[in-house]
Amino acid sequence: MLTDGAHDFAHLERAVTARDTKQVCELLVHVDVTAASERIEAEDGIVGRAGD
Repeated sequence: MLTDGAHDFAHLERAVTARDTKQVCELLVHVDVTAASERIEAEDGIVGRAGD
């Protein structure tokens, strides 16, 4: 089963193949937001461990 990120990239690949520029842009924004959120969670964990 695909994770959300893998699912997003599968959709992105299909949109690129279909040359659907609008969908590619929308999916790239979504992928960027997801990645940023995951980075924030990772950074919070690092800060939390440093404070222990």
